[in-house]
Amino acid sequence: VGSDPVPDAATLSKRMAEAGANTPMGDAAALRTRIAHGAVTVPLATYLDWYAALPAEVRRATEARWGPPPGRIMTVDGRIVI
Repeated sequence: VGSDPVPDAATLSKRMAEAGANTPMGDAAALRTRIAHGAVTVPLATYLDWYAALPAEVRRATEARWGPPPGRIMTVDGRIVI
């Protein structure tokens, strides 16, 4: 989450309400704006390495619901936006 201290509950709740939703699929400009405002990103290769380390049953359940990673939601410029 970076080097900033974890915000108090009220601040975190406000931030989640304002910026905690996924952007519409394909809206790269909105994702780049979030990144410019401090959104955390992870290289897709790193994310896929993390995903591959999950137990097989977790991956199967995830893919049954969401399809194979990384998908097209919250991904831009070779990164996934957290």
